[in-house]
Amino acid sequence: MTLAGAILAGGAGSRMQPSSVPKPLLEIAGRPLLAYVVERLEGRVHPLLINSPPHEGFERFGLHVVPDLRLERLGPLAGMEAAHAHLSTGYPQPGHILFAPADTPFLPDDFVSRMTRSSGCVRIARSGGRLHPTASLWPMDALSGLGAYLETPGCRRSVLDYAHLQGFDVEDFPAGHGIDPFFNVNRPADLDIANAHLMPPPAQ
Repeated sequence: MTLAGAILAGGAGSRMQPSSVPKPLLEIAGRPLLAYVVERLEGRVHPLLINSPPHEGFERFGLHVVPDLRLERLGPLAGMEAAHAHLSTGYPQPGHILFAPADTPFLPDDFVSRMTRSSGCVRIARSGGRLHPTASLWPMDALSGLGAYLETPGCRRSVLDYAHLQGFDVEDFPAGHGIDPFFNVNRPADLDIANAHLMPPPAQ
C-alpha cells in the first residue's frame, strides 16, 4: 500500500479560551499537542502533510503545510479535500491517505499498522463504541468526489455522512492506559486532564 498522511489542524479551536497560540501548538507535558501526533505518523507515511491556514507556526515541524482550498471554514472535510488535491498533483500518487486530528495526543503507537490492515475501502477508527471519523484511512478514489459534495446545496459537511456515501469499515482500538486513545483536547479542562495523564505524580 502506498500511504500518505495528513494531520487536520485547520479547526478554529473556538472552545478554547482566547489565545494567541493555535490550539495544536498548546503544550502538554512541555510539548505541543501536534508533536505527539507527528511522532505517531512520521516515518510511517510518506509524505506527511499538515492541513492548516498558512503562517500559523506549524512550519517548525518541517512538514509541508497545505491550506484549505476554500475561503470559508468548512471543517475537516475541507482539509481532506485540500490534502487530496495536493497529493493528486504529485507523482507517484499515493493509493491512500491516513488522516488524524491534530488534537489527539494519545494516538496509539500501532495506529498506522492497525488502520492499514485492510485497504479495500474507507476505514474509521473506533474506541469505546464511538467512531472517530477524522482518524480514518481513505482510498484516493473515495475522496475524488469530495469537492462536488461540498458544493451540493444543503449537504451536511460531516466526515461521517460522506463516509456513509462511500461505505466504510471500522477498526476497533482497545481502551488506553487510563485514557481514551482518541481523546480530543478541545477545552481548557481537557488540557488539564491530558497534563495530569502525562506528567509524573509528585514525589512523596
